[in-house]
Amino acid sequence: MNNGCVATVSRLWRNGAGCGTCYQVWCKMSQYCNDEGVYVAATDYGEGDRTD
Repeated sequence: MNNGCVATVSRLWRNGAGCGTCYQVWCKMSQYCNDEGVYVAATDYGEGDRTD
């Protein structure tokens, strides 16, 4: 779904302090998910202005 790209909310990103943090997430549309969810790591995708 969405080529594996997801976004986080500001509360989890914490102005960059959440970079590298792992989360277990589940989606609300059961046809796209399983009961275990998936683990993701919050990172800066790096395509924005002034990034490496």
